[in-house]
Amino acid sequence: MYIRPILCVLMMLSLSSCAAGPAMYQRTTSGKIGCPPDEIQINNITSSFWTGQRTWEADCKGTKYFCSSTATGQYSADISCAAAK
Repeated sequence: MYIRPILCVLMMLSLSSCAAGPAMYQRTTSGKIGCPPDEIQINNITSSFWTGQRTWEADCKGTKYFCSSTATGQYSADISCAAAK
């Protein structure tokens, strides 16, 4: 009886984590690496619903960056990017 509503909520939550597209990652990354959003290519996006962590790779002007985001609240996150060695 309660399984259907629970499954619906879980499906909505899992889909909402996919809703953040490359444009959001481009804007987020831009301020961390100093490249305009339209010059950043985003690859290998991963996210964890349970931990609130996301990782992605960003390429700009021949430099590859590894970025991560950890949720610190409902509407906030710590974001960091580092150039690949």
